[in-house]
Amino acid sequence: MEKKGYLTTALRTAEIGVRIALGASGADVVRAILLRGFKVAAAGLFVGVAVALVAVRVLDSFLYDTSVRDPLSFTLAGLFLAGAALTASYLPARRATKVDPVEALRAD
Repeated sequence: MEKKGYLTTALRTAEIGVRIALGASGADVVRAILLRGFKVAAAGLFVGVAVALVAVRVLDSFLYDTSVRDPLSFTLAGLFLAGAALTASYLPARRATKVDPVEALRAD
């Protein structure tokens, strides 16, 4: 098996091979994989923000002269994490564009 970071893409090798065999461009494959990564990241960010908003009530007593509900901090943290998730999705997506459709279909 391949590295863990590529696991989801590796499991979809046959699907990617079929897409390429039917005429999907490399950009189409990258877009599909990045969209999947974005959906997972968005779900994680949604849950994370919800948990953080609850957790700030506990942290409020530990902070001195600082607002725990600072919208700028939440926005910047969310953007940073979304960027990291999309970057982590981009590497397997680029690798998926190099899938040989014949080899991918023969592997099944």
